[in-house]
Amino acid sequence: VRKCHIGLDFDKILRVGIEGILKEIEECEAQNQSSASDDYYPDFEAVKREEFYKCCKIELEALLDLARRYSEKAEELAQCSDEKRKAELMRISDALKNVPYKPAETFFEALQSIQFVLSTLFGLFPLNRPDRYLIEYYESYYHQNPISGKKNHKKYRHPVCFLLQNH
Repeated sequence: VRKCHIGLDFDKILRVGIEGILKEIEECEAQNQSSASDDYYPDFEAVKREEFYKCCKIELEALLDLARRYSEKAEELAQCSDEKRKAELMRISDALKNVPYKPAETFFEALQSIQFVLSTLFGLFPLNRPDRYLIEYYESYYHQNPISGKKNHKKYRHPVCFLLQNH
C-alpha cells in the first residue's frame, strides 16, 4: 500500500518536453560538480545528487528510445490496406516523432504525450489536474477545427473525458 502521493508535472512535460527536462538535469549536474568538495573528503550529498541525476537521465533516455520504437512500429503497421487505420497509425507515428521529446504543439500531441508517459509508468501516477494543463491545447483545437471541434465537443466536453475515454 502506497503511503505517499507523488504527482508528475505534466504541464512541464507538455511545455518543454523531455528535451527541456534533460537540459535542466545537465544544468543541475554542472552546478552539483562545481559545488562538490575536494577529492580527499568527498561531499556525500553531492555524490547522492550525482547518482540521482544519472538515474533520471537513464530513465528519460529509455523513455525516448521507447517512443522512437513505438513510432517505428506504428509506421510499420500502417502498411495495411485499410486507409482509415493507416491514417490513424501514421498520425500516432508522427506524433511520437515529436512528443514526448519536444513540447506538444497540438491537442492530439498533448494527449499522446501524456498517454505515452502514463502507459510507461504502469499507472503508478495520477493524472492530477488535466483540465489545467490540457485546456490551452483543447481550446486551440476547438477554435482551429470548428466543425469537427463542435462534433467532438459533445462527446468530449472536457479534455479529461477525452483522456479517460482513451486511457
